[in-house]
Amino acid sequence: MKTYLISLTSEVDGVKSNYLDSIHKLGDSVEPIMVAFEPQPPQVSFRVIPVGCSYPNNLQRFKYFPMIFDDDDMIIFTDTSDVIFQCPIPKLENIIHVSCEYDTWGAPNWWKNWLDIYKFNELDTFPIYCMGTWAMPFSEVKDLLKFISENENRFGKANFADQILFNWWLKDKSFENNTDLFGTLYAGYLQKKIIKTNRGFVNSHDDLISIVHANGGLDLKELIKQHA
Repeated sequence: MKTYLISLTSEVDGVKSNYLDSIHKLGDSVEPIMVAFEPQPPQVSFRVIPVGCSYPNNLQRFKYFPMIFDDDDMIIFTDTSDVIFQCPIPKLENIIHVSCEYDTWGAPNWWKNWLDIYKFNELDTFPIYCMGTWAMPFSEVKDLLKFISENENRFGKANFADQILFNWWLKDKSFENNTDLFGTLYAGYLQKKIIKTNRGFVNSHDDLISIVHANGGLDLKELIKQHA
């Protein structure tokens, strides 16, 4: 079993200053591979798979996910422009690892209006887990990609549908909310599930989090720049 870090991105603000400038902090705990849309990010020291077209959107990007792994390889996927790395990846069990956003489907939040428009209540009361940070064996990645492809029309192929589809897929799976591996700042930072210290962002056990995702407002995206 090998562990790979996958990104699907083009050159946008934050890819270099956040993702690429902090990736060295992972050491040799993972092998990065970047699927690069046009315009391509600046030269990197790890494997790049050029696509030759512009970034499609958050949903359609998964059509370009590399399929070059063994079923038991561990695949870590993250967004790029609002992600920083702080320390090597912890040892991972060969299961699905997710990052909780500390909010709930069906609650009065940004998602509720869209769920109502599409008359979708299958996730009501289910915790929201982040599509921009997850890890799982490649056998599960293939199952997730198949599910996305089969259900993308349920939400009119909307850009944001990747998050809903990911959580819908998760509902029938066993998984772990891994707070050592991931920290999504959206509501976790406001609720002090993730705390900013002089060392960086730590979890409730005061352990440095390997991968921090500033999903949410611009204030959170500014916050991670100090620790990239």
